[in-house]
Amino acid sequence: MIQLASKLVLTANRCGTSRSNKNRFKAPLNTSHDCTTDSPCSDATVLRRTAMDYLARREHSALELQRKLLHRFPDASSALISEVLVQLRRDHLQSDERFAECWVRYRQSRGFGYLHILTDLKERGIASEVVDRYLYLDDDNWTAMAKSLISKRLAADEKIEFGSKTHRRLMRFLQSRGFGDREIQRAVEPYLSQC
Repeated sequence: MIQLASKLVLTANRCGTSRSNKNRFKAPLNTSHDCTTDSPCSDATVLRRTAMDYLARREHSALELQRKLLHRFPDASSALISEVLVQLRRDHLQSDERFAECWVRYRQSRGFGYLHILTDLKERGIASEVVDRYLYLDDDNWTAMAKSLISKRLAADEKIEFGSKTHRRLMRFLQSRGFGDREIQRAVEPYLSQC
């Protein structure tokens, strides 16, 4: 019985399930931010690998990656980080256009309007000409999206009075979601009572 138990322990150790071997193959985390020329965090390969880890999770704009790398490696030179970002763009691993396309589609699916998405893209350093390729102010989908959001908050046959507390609350909600006055008016109009 003792021999059988020892064989099971040996087998478990070989499979890497024992506690001592559990993290044996994980690379140690560099928790210190002491980046000198001899330190591995000043190396372009470490910066590139970290940036690629971020990109593996989701698309990032160049500005987002730059901010994240500067935050993680504060003593790394901005010239080295810029060089890494340029190389990532050359290798087609990072693209502001791809990011803008994904971001617009994602935020629209979450019920956000034109103004909100536009602000998000500008905060992330996306150029105006790239924004104009993927985000359209005169898209009819904005009104449909606003109507969909209202229908989740009101019953189908519910009517509200203009200027009422419910009306003001809906207006504020749609404005906070980034819808323009025209879209809000068109979306709320079917729900207003005709007095």
